[in-house]
Amino acid sequence: MGWIANPLFVGSNPTHHSNKKVIMKIRDLVKRLEDIETSLEKKEDKENYQAVGNLIDEIIEFDIKAEEKIRKEIKKFIDKELEHRLVEEAMCSGSIAQA
Repeated sequence: MGWIANPLFVGSNPTHHSNKKVIMKIRDLVKRLEDIETSLEKKEDKENYQAVGNLIDEIIEFDIKAEEKIRKEIKKFIDKELEHRLVEEAMCSGSIAQA
């Protein structure tokens, strides 16, 4: 659910020695890690399989918390904007009750 809230900025690819920045969505990153996790499971590499699984869980948890913070900030902004517009309407009409 919350995997698309925040883009993850990944630096240059060390295998290609490029300075080009890549923007990757968390959903895409998690999908790639899940593919690696599946490959490790097939190879019976339990230690790395577990490490990748833990990393996936941490990324998802971080993203969910970040999305919650963003939603709270958006709600605060909308509430302030709505309050501001109501006060403006009241001032124009001459009565807060009419607004």
